[in-house]
Amino acid sequence: MQRDLFAARTALVCAADALDVGRAPSTGGDVAACAAVVARLDAVAERLRGLHRRVAA
Repeated sequence: MQRDLFAARTALVCAADALDVGRAPSTGGDVAACAAVVARLDAVAERLRGLHRRVAA
């Protein structure tokens, strides 16, 4: 599951980078929205890491 989260995060970061430099202006995307989703994915990944540590202990 963590691998899938990081893959999604990477895709969003790449999309935000493309939007930021104007390479994908027709997508209607929003860099701030992408950044917010990346932050949420980071929070979920951190929660998963914490759960994994507790289970492994």
